[in-house]
Order: sequence, then C-alpha cells, then structure tokens
Amino acid sequence: MNKTFEYNFSKWHPYIHIHEKDGIYTLHNLNNDKRYIGYSCRMQNRIRSHIYSLKSGRHAIPTLQSDFNQGDFFEIEILCELENGNYMNHLLIEKYFILKHNSVDNGYNRSYNSYDKNRALKDIRHNMRYIMENVAVTLL
Repeated sequence: MNKTFEYNFSKWHPYIHIHEKDGIYTLHNLNNDKRYIGYSCRMQNRIRSHIYSLKSGRHAIPTLQSDFNQGDFFEIEILCELENGNYMNHLLIEKYFILKHNSVDNGYNRSYNSYDKNRALKDIRHNMRYIMENVAVTLL
C-alpha cells in the first residue's frame, strides 16, 4: 500500500485524489521524524481537514501546528486501506500503527485509543491474527 503524497503542505493541492475508503494514514514530519497516525472512514475528507486546519493555524494538536508553522516538511502516507466494516476492529489496527511508530511517546498522537499503553499492547496481542490478516491484505 504505502501511498505517499506531497511533501510540503504549503504546496499541497487540496483536491489530490485519495480513494474514499476506510483506512489508516500518517502525517509524517520529515524534519524530526514525528508522526500522527489516524483512522478515518473517509480518508480523503479527513486528510483535507488536517491540511485546512494547519493552513488556517487552527489544528487541534498544538505541537503539530507549531512544527508546521516553523516550515517543517511533512508527507501524507496511506498505511492501510480497510474494507467497510467493524469500527472497533479498525481502531485495533490504528492502535497497532500507533504503537509500531511510537507516535504517542515520540509523535503527535495524544493517546493509544486505550486506557494506557499496556492496555493497547494487550488489545493488540489478543487480536494480532485479525490485525495481521487485514494489514497483510492491503500490503499485497
């Protein structure tokens, strides 16, 4: 999968074509290697929303907004496209990528979508087969 789009949001065209699918995406700061991992049932709209709020100076994550304001370069990467399905299962896959990229401790995510890191790890271990089956299918 791993579709990568424009590297500099200031030059990013808001009508870039991203399929309207469920999926996991990342906003990756190329200057400091921090990431924001997100899930959306409509990735195209959600990514556009991130870009719009950053360009207007009103992003909900202050550290992401600050790095953007400083002129850091970002890339948008689609990590995993998902079939329409169970929202809770999709959040498990998002947890997997948040942990994989350490995007709470060294990134822009504020939580693991769990009570804490240990609970997120437990959820992932308990559901690893489902996660790997769905992530592997999108990477083929």
